[in-house]
Amino acid sequence: MEIKVKAFLLIFLISLNILTFSFAENSSTNESRPVITNIEVKAVSSTEILLNWTFDSNNSTAKEIYVYRKTEAFTSSKSLENLSPIAILPLSENHYKDKVNDYKNYYYAVIIQTTENTPYNVILPSVNTNTKGVSVSLPTIPLKIGEKEQLEEKNYKNGELRSQPLPYLSDETLETRYKKSTSISVSEETSNLENKSNNIPAEYITEAYIFDEDKTSPASGDSYLLYSTLEKTFMKKNYKKAISDLERFLNVNRSLETTDRAYFYLGECHYFMGNYKTSLSCFLKVEDKYPILCKRWITSVLSLYNIPEQTGSNE
Repeated sequence: MEIKVKAFLLIFLISLNILTFSFAENSSTNESRPVITNIEVKAVSSTEILLNWTFDSNNSTAKEIYVYRKTEAFTSSKSLENLSPIAILPLSENHYKDKVNDYKNYYYAVIIQTTENTPYNVILPSVNTNTKGVSVSLPTIPLKIGEKEQLEEKNYKNGELRSQPLPYLSDETLETRYKKSTSISVSEETSNLENKSNNIPAEYITEAYIFDEDKTSPASGDSYLLYSTLEKTFMKKNYKKAISDLERFLNVNRSLETTDRAYFYLGECHYFMGNYKTSLSCFLKVEDKYPILCKRWITSVLSLYNIPEQTGSNE
């Protein structure tokens, strides 16, 4: 019995030594792994995306830092196949600023090139590659009409009259809000504005306005569908195709927020296509929702397009 106990203890001690050695070896290997960590990716301007990361530059197996970029997420080492780095940096660098000329969602992977001149192609989501695409924001168009006004809704004190938007829209239910015909919305709602617009110098707006909600891709829902529609045509300034896509989008019941934005974009498309009468109609539909934004576009439309005198016809 005593011999069996001694034999058991001997086997246990040998096993323990083997495990301890194996753990120490693995720990040493992990510590020397040349892997970028704590990657952060964000847009810092309308043309630049900034990457930040952490890495021990004293790692003896590391030689250089390779930065890769794709329009799809990096999921494994296969994602790096047939890709060339967009930048090769020294180990002392912990950031990189990428310049882009479009509004696509971009994904980045930061990989270490080892002293053996082979990349350590280990992809760790949220560690050395971003899991959510990042795109630059469209430049903001400053408001030039009137005083500097904020886009947020104004809070009125008790007894203070609400300032009348331009032009005035009569009360109507949500069901009829978007069903007003083009001829009625243009001729009736703007007939009182013709004389006012005659003295306004023509100001042609050259850049489209994009709402903040549509500058990055939402996860799902109507906002995602609207973003996809804009990305394919509107953001590429293919306004003719954008008109048909937005009209198709609006033919389906959508949330009120996305419907409002879609009509605003539709108005911009018609504006840039020179369809001022239709453009005006679209802006009138959402003028009550976006009074400051619509005021600028409506004023520009009225100064560029002379509304014909009414002859009694339905045109």
